[in-house]
Amino acid sequence: MSPSRFVSQGHLRRGTFEAFGPHLVKIGFRKSLLDELDKPPAEQLFKRHGTIEYFLLPNAMLCYQVDHTELWRLDPIDAHNTRVTTSIFAETGPLTDETRALWCLEHGSNGDLLHASQFP
Repeated sequence: MSPSRFVSQGHLRRGTFEAFGPHLVKIGFRKSLLDELDKPPAEQLFKRHGTIEYFLLPNAMLCYQVDHTELWRLDPIDAHNTRVTTSIFAETGPLTDETRALWCLEHGSNGDLLHASQFP
């Protein structure tokens, strides 16, 4: 995942967390949350301005975002290498070029294989 995405889209050190059994659940905030706070309380909608991340020990993270859910699995190969597998679950493929570009940026690929195989 690109660190520049976190700088532009979110707050690296902003969020809250709590124990989730032996695991951890973290709520991350996007910078757009600050704009929402400027609205009257009755008009504030926070769902679109954060992520919910479940760190499932020993080797997985489930991340709920606004338009999709990601499952990250980390499998150690040896002392210096780890295989990371990411699955994206969504009702549809990316609906706009902007969303598709963001998904590709987040996952470091051109997205063609994913899009062709998952969203024919």
